Amino acid sequence: TGWGVQLPDRSHRPGVPLGSYFNYARHEPGTQTVLGKSYSAVVRNDGKLNDLIDYLAAHPLTAQHLCTKLATSFVSDTPPADCVARLVTVFTASRGNLPALHKAVVKEVAAASPTLRKFADPQTWLWTAHRVSGATLPVVPPQRGVAGERIHGALDELGQAIHNCPQPNGWSLQSLDWISREMLERRVRYAYNLSSRMAQPAELLPQLLTRQHGPNSAVTAQLQQAKSQGLDAKDLWTAYLTSPEFLWSQA
Repeated sequence: TGWGVQLPDRSHRPGVPLGSYFNYARHEPGTQTVLGKSYSAVVRNDGKLNDLIDYLAAHPLTAQHLCTKLATSFVSDTPPADCVARLVTVFTASRGNLPALHKAVVKEVAAASPTLRKFADPQTWLWTAHRVSGATLPVVPPQRGVAGERIHGALDELGQAIHNCPQPNGWSLQSLDWISREMLERRVRYAYNLSSRMAQPAELLPQLLTRQHGPNSAVTAQLQQAKSQGLDAKDLWTAYLTSPEFLWSQA
């Protein structure tokens, strides 16, 4: 207790530094105990929180918890124990260095068994679709009178509104929680509209299929057959962006 944040709003007084601050008058004095460790105010009251955060950041269960969530998010709903253990080793050795941990996660995804796969949540699917298609990103700020697609509106429609993230655990990391007829229908509609913002959509798709899946893959053959039956570029892109090969990792 006793901590607050000074924001640059109407209540901000000139000369008062912005950011977090400690107010002793709003602090509960004495010693607090967390996970069996005591934090005293003998030296300084405002140091208890920093000491607690340092302790929790270096706690083995913190590394285990974060690495399990990362592996669950990117590798599998039930990640192998050895995968999580390797990430924990990197987290501990680097003292929580996120770039080092992210590289380790990418290695685990690349080395994962084909039986381990993830269904893309709406946010992952949206950014992946934009990245592979080269379509114009929805970067219009959420301001009245400004025309264009707003990213928070797109994610709201796809079922993962940024401003409505459930508390305290956030969005589900489990694949089945993102699979339903309604959610898939929303992605089909968005994919169809997205294809109209691509540059040279007809020429790009064959190159993408060959690079991502190989010239002899099932999805490549299916889309080639659909093209021969008269489907245009928008329909083909919609079919690909909502295909199992695109929706699931390692599919």
